[in-house]
Amino acid sequence: MLFPTVGARICHLWSGPNGERHDFVGLGVHVEVKTTTRSEAKHEISRLDQLRAPEGKRLLLVSILLERSLGGEETLADRVDDVRAKIGNDGHAIDVFDSQLSRLGWHEGLRQTGSLLRFTFRDVHVFEVAGSFPRLPDDYSPPLGVSGIRYAIDVGHLPSLSVSDVELILRSV
Repeated sequence: MLFPTVGARICHLWSGPNGERHDFVGLGVHVEVKTTTRSEAKHEISRLDQLRAPEGKRLLLVSILLERSLGGEETLADRVDDVRAKIGNDGHAIDVFDSQLSRLGWHEGLRQTGSLLRFTFRDVHVFEVAGSFPRLPDDYSPPLGVSGIRYAIDVGHLPSLSVSDVELILRSV
């Protein structure tokens, strides 16, 4: 989804495997990607600051809804192949992509295990995390002794950004 606007450079912005708070970190925009196989668009937020935009930057949330199915059209291996095809001959981007995949535990032997989840894409929506977007307030501080919080958000009722709006925002990545 990010390739049409950002191109192979997106591999260099992929920070999720490094433990960053957002999955993609650009100069003007951060992107958090959430995927669910639930029937509704609910996502678990695992960090207090995960839905906080850094000072002077915008934050987008990409909501991906998948349907698990033995007859599903794709696996993670198919997505890996698709990204590699889009990277093309950019050797440095391929190296970065493969290194990040490795950090996540991916290796080519997984293709033969038969344990890869088969899925069909149901929907993809992009939201700007600002204003009344469902999240903890930016100034929220947990009580003394609370070291972590997990909560769920439901984005199913929110208006998502249009493709052209997303492309315009991503140009500042």
